[in-house]
Amino acid sequence: MVATGHSSPDRKATVLLEHMAEVLGTAVTHATTEVAEHHQALHDPLTKLPNRALIVDRLGQAMARLDRDGVALSVLLVDIDRFKSINDTYGVDVGDRVLVEVAERLLAAVRLGDTVGRISSDQFLVICVAANGELDTAAVGRRILRAVSEPIAIGQGRPADRSISSKDDRPAVIDLSRQTIDELSITASIGAVVIREAEQRPTTVIGNAESALSRATSLGRGKFAMFKAEDQNDIIRRQQIEQSLRRAIDFGNGPGSELALYYQPIVEISSGVMVGAEALLRWDRPGQDVCGPDVFMPVAEESDLVMALDKWVINDVCQSMERWPKLAGRWPLISINLSARILGSETLVPTIREALDRYDLPSIRLGFEITESMQVLDMQTALDNLNRLAALGSRIAIDDFGVGHASLDYLRTFSMATALKIDRSFVAGLTVSKEDKAIVTASIAMANSLGLDSVAEGVESVEQLLTLRQMGCKYAQGFVLARPLPLDIVLEIWNRERLYNPKG
Repeated sequence: MVATGHSSPDRKATVLLEHMAEVLGTAVTHATTEVAEHHQALHDPLTKLPNRALIVDRLGQAMARLDRDGVALSVLLVDIDRFKSINDTYGVDVGDRVLVEVAERLLAAVRLGDTVGRISSDQFLVICVAANGELDTAAVGRRILRAVSEPIAIGQGRPADRSISSKDDRPAVIDLSRQTIDELSITASIGAVVIREAEQRPTTVIGNAESALSRATSLGRGKFAMFKAEDQNDIIRRQQIEQSLRRAIDFGNGPGSELALYYQPIVEISSGVMVGAEALLRWDRPGQDVCGPDVFMPVAEESDLVMALDKWVINDVCQSMERWPKLAGRWPLISINLSARILGSETLVPTIREALDRYDLPSIRLGFEITESMQVLDMQTALDNLNRLAALGSRIAIDDFGVGHASLDYLRTFSMATALKIDRSFVAGLTVSKEDKAIVTASIAMANSLGLDSVAEGVESVEQLLTLRQMGCKYAQGFVLARPLPLDIVLEIWNRERLYNPKG
């Protein structure tokens, strides 16, 4: 048979089918790619949850159904407390694991059909039906708080620089070796809104949840708050405080500074002689009265300002040291309160040493107070820091002793401490309450048996002072002796022979 050069009908059909399959395959690939790209554009790549754009859209859809369904909606804004510190302390990989784990726990805590999304680096939004309004919303909030607070397995080893040096080369109080942190305990704060009518925009609802969240965080970590109309005013007030405080910190501690340290004398009870003082921060905010840390510290702790305040105080105390004269062969011991944030930071000791070197001061002139009830994220770093400070010669005091839930365990953990400060709430009831008197008596006895100095805080009457002397308490501070005072005035007190005559 002679070839004609023409393709057979079967061959043409095959070529046509192959071409159609290729076109169809390309179309499917393009469609699949578009679907994937669309999904990626609307979902968080780490947790796979809806991102802010998608969750806002779903909130809008849910709100549009309110009138038809006649059932209220709950919107809960969940914020991981101090997430930045987790990243800074353990690294981004651990932070990512925490986010994924929290996302999974949120999904497990809500019902099928409810929506969970990630709307920012450390915040999630939950949308759910609330047939019983606030009651259902609060129940969901409690489930979420319980779920998030369960320890998270991270298995993260953290090598740290444990080298210690001092002018007298004394060894560390505790030799801490490298440890592996297997679990991380975190908390979350929640601001919630109940919606019954679709009269607001989704962004407004989320803003209201943010206002409620601000109030929740002001109450401490791991708290839940429902939105109230006055929350918006409160969040504006807190934002104003933060902005003004940031400007005050940036100004520094020269003439015209709004920030100032006041000093409350600490007196030896047996002699009436002032031995040192506690440095207390005050803010002379323009147009307002001088305010104490109870006004601005909660705002500072929510933001990144608390570390800057700690460093400001450390530097200002060291700078003022040259104005304290040496009396009767002794220098005053000036005590500084440390926040939980800087206590758990590896920048603490370098910051203190830099200030000491700048003003050529021995570390034995500084004391540091840690509050028993403070919650430190990285306890291992905190212990390292305190042991390094103790090795340098600084004195460590446990403040507000007795108000925490594990006072005895705290003494064992912070065995480098040199002083125990008895909380003012017990001193206030010293002469009227048998229970308070028993607690103060036991605290003084415990301090004596452990070789610690006992310091009574908040002493406001002569009767309290005399009772403390009879009980064997070593030191006292309080209004009956002196209020917190500006440096110039407290220096006058330091130059006196004694604040009071213990025999008179």
